[in-house]
Amino acid sequence: MSRSQRNQRLVLGVGVDEMTLLTADSGKLLASVEMAAGKDAALPESAVWLSALSALIAKAGVEGDIALHATVSDHWSRYWMQAVPEGIGQLSELRALTAARFADLFGLKPDAWSLSADWQSSGLMLACALPLGLVEALRAPPGEAWKLASLQPASIRMLGRHAGRLPSSGWALCAGSTGITLFQFSGSRICHVRHHPTAVPPSVQLAEFLLEAEMLRRAAPRGEDLHVFGRIRGNAPGVQLAGLKIVLPRRRRKSKPVEVPSGSESFELGMQGVAA
Repeated sequence: MSRSQRNQRLVLGVGVDEMTLLTADSGKLLASVEMAAGKDAALPESAVWLSALSALIAKAGVEGDIALHATVSDHWSRYWMQAVPEGIGQLSELRALTAARFADLFGLKPDAWSLSADWQSSGLMLACALPLGLVEALRAPPGEAWKLASLQPASIRMLGRHAGRLPSSGWALCAGSTGITLFQFSGSRICHVRHHPTAVPPSVQLAEFLLEAEMLRRAAPRGEDLHVFGRIRGNAPGVQLAGLKIVLPRRRRKSKPVEVPSGSESFELGMQGVAA
C-alpha cells in the first residue's frame, strides 16, 4: 500500500550495510534495504548510495514530496578537533587547512569526503567528515521525490537531542552498534573527541576501559559528569564509570510501543530522528 501525502517528514537511518526508513512522528517502520557496503568494503560511490536509497523509497511505497531527516552511523563518520591559528582571514583558508588536517589524521583524500565544522575565527572547533557519495545521493538528483531536510552523524544527533543538558565540564559517551565516540567538554564547549570502532556492540567493561584510557591521555580529573547516550551491552552501569558520575538522558514522553527489529543498527539510527 502506498503512502501518498504532500510534504511528508520521514527519518532515515544509514547503517554499515543497511538503510531503514521510518515515519518521523511515531517511528513506524516503513522499509529496510541492504546496501553493497560493509565494514570491510571500500568507500561506496554515489551511485551505490543512490541505488539503495531509491530502492528503499520504492519499497516503502512512499509517494509525494518527502522531507528526509538522515542519521548516519559513526562507522561512516570521521571526527577531529581543528585548531584555528591566528591570522586566518578567510573561510576558504580555514576550509583548506581543515582538509589538510583531515588528510594527515586519517590518510584519506579530502575530495572523496564532505567536510563540515563549527566554523569560527579562533580556538578549537569540532570537525566532521562524511562520504561525499552519500551526501550527494541524499541531496537528491533532479527527479527524485525526496529533499534532504537534515543530515547528521549519529553522535552529533545524540548530542543535539540533549544539547540543553550537556556538561559544562565533563564527558559524553555515545555508544552505537559499531563503536563508541567520546567527547570531552570544557567551558561548555567540546574540547576533545575520539571515536573507537568496535567489532561488536560495546559492553560496559569495554566502555569503561576506553574511557579510562582516554582520561589518562587527557590527564582528566575524576568526579565530573559523564553523560551516556545509546546502548551498551551487558549489565547497566552503576552510578559511576571510570570514576565519573553517570548522567542518563531523561525518558521521553510515553508513546505507543514500537516494534524494534532485532540487531538493526539502521533502525536505531532512524529512531534518533523521531520526534520526542
